Amino acid sequence: MTYQGRGACSGKYKKETVVPLDD
Repeated sequence: MTYQGRGACSGKYKKETVVPLDD
């Protein structure tokens, strides 16, 4: 599954929740 996060590091998410590393 692909998610659209505001973090520059895309691909690292927690289960179904989008967790951008930038945060």
